[in-house]
Amino acid sequence: MDNRWSSVLANPDVFDALIGGAATIVAAVLATFTGVLTYVLTQRGERNREREERRAEIARAEKARNERVGDMVRALHAEILSAIVLTDDQLRPEEIAYAIGQATPFATPDETDFVFESLVDDLSILPSEIIHDVVAYYRAAKQTNLMIHDMRDPLFLGQAAAEKAKYNANFIAMVWVLRRRGENARKALESYAADAGIDFRQGIESVERGARAALEESAKAIADATASAPNSLSDDGANGSTQGRNLRSKRNIGVRKGK
Repeated sequence: MDNRWSSVLANPDVFDALIGGAATIVAAVLATFTGVLTYVLTQRGERNREREERRAEIARAEKARNERVGDMVRALHAEILSAIVLTDDQLRPEEIAYAIGQATPFATPDETDFVFESLVDDLSILPSEIIHDVVAYYRAAKQTNLMIHDMRDPLFLGQAAAEKAKYNANFIAMVWVLRRRGENARKALESYAADAGIDFRQGIESVERGARAALEESAKAIADATASAPNSLSDDGANGSTQGRNLRSKRNIGVRKGK
């Protein structure tokens, strides 16, 4: 062995060839290692970028969803609030007594829930703590409208006075259900809004204050008109009996959500 190495060392060309070959092998190994390392790092970087892109996409989708839910909550709250604020007037004892006693009640269905109708296809994105109360409210609203339509049915008009009074009482009970469900939906929407940083205070104050003012102004206007022309709204006039009764019945029975 010593003789071999001695001969190699003694021959510079052979030694250089060995060194050159070894250097080539080392260079090839290093190049391969570098290539593999570069590939691994590149793949890892791409995976990291893809992961970050997915996270960003999910975040954008979640943000868009939350914004959509927020918009829906605002719109539904406005519609429900504007509908229930006037039920206090409709459900006063004297108004209930008057409505129940009507032999030929005149009522106008309130079919103006355009906000809800426009959002029906998106209701599934609402949180569960909201959707149940909202759907329950609008279901009651639909039921009151169906009952109003039945008031115009010849079968209803042909009923005895006692049967009509019973039906009218059931309708008033349905309005109470509507009001309670409206309050529940309102509370659910306001609770979500509070957690989401949505402030309803100004809108609530504006709607409620406006409703009170409108009721006071209309009551005064009606009282003034009645005082100045009592026969036009009394049961004594040929036209006054039917006209006055229908107008009053429409206000108290027909506007099922106070709009």
